[in-house]
Amino acid sequence: MLFLSSSCPICSYGGYIRYGVGALLTVLVCVVLIRNMQAYLARRKLAEAESETARRQRIDREQAYAKIDRKSCPDCDRPLVTAEGLETNFCVHCGLTLYQHCGVCQTRNLAFNRFCMSCGSEGMGHAEMGAAALSSSAS
Repeated sequence: MLFLSSSCPICSYGGYIRYGVGALLTVLVCVVLIRNMQAYLARRKLAEAESETARRQRIDREQAYAKIDRKSCPDCDRPLVTAEGLETNFCVHCGLTLYQHCGVCQTRNLAFNRFCMSCGSEGMGHAEMGAAALSSSAS
């Protein structure tokens, strides 16, 4: 019973120990969170350094439609910046092509569409492939 009394010198430090353990746990949690955030940012930087074709292949078409409906970029998940009266064709954060114009009828389409919504021509969603085909046919 001697150790359980409030006048015990060992027991009087219990509050300080609890505060110290709480502060130590808080610091450890913060360190882990900061390291995880740094790793996430490094992965995002590597992903944004890839070519647009590689990034576009990672993105599921249905998820891209849903994210664009929610006004966020399908690749970097940041909000899409829109200006009144201007068409937003690219994500300003990562540069991903969101909309492009059909090569046949010049209708603005989602870049993830396989076919034009107006004329049905094939090749939508492959901006680099279309540009490569144009350059090879010109030479």
